[in-house]
Amino acid sequence: LTVDALIALGGVDITLKTIKLGVAHLNRSNNTAAEELNRVEKKEQAQIKSTQKNREVKKNAALHKAAQKGTMDVIKALLDDGVEIDGKNNSGHTPLMQAILNGHTEVAKALIEAGADLTITNNQKESAYDIALKKELPQEFCNLLKKENFKNRIQKWFQFLPFSY
Repeated sequence: LTVDALIALGGVDITLKTIKLGVAHLNRSNNTAAEELNRVEKKEQAQIKSTQKNREVKKNAALHKAAQKGTMDVIKALLDDGVEIDGKNNSGHTPLMQAILNGHTEVAKALIEAGADLTITNNQKESAYDIALKKELPQEFCNLLKKENFKNRIQKWFQFLPFSY
């Protein structure tokens, strides 16, 4: 909205105070114009956030798909691009869980090394370790998950202590 458009909305006494992020913050006697400006700003911010979220959702979906297919090069590229390693899909599965569900233990190990959180549970309250046991993956791999899960839990617990370790 331009200043002229604000005035046309109905008897606005406008005093330019500041300009922040290209939007004029105005001192007004008529709240109708202020409410309209506020509504437009909120709508634009919501659209920006929605666009950013859609990009992240698509990247997360790509990471889940790569973990499901076991394509290590795609996973590494997405992680290098800053994709959230612990993002959940509609079932609450993380990429680590997707790799485990499809038997890609090497991909799962790479995700663990990259910092995947083993304490996260899916919509059925199953952890990556629980899924690995259910899928009857090799005991050595299950033991690795159990050990890493324990380390994750200890690290989370220590972050709440009032001193550093």
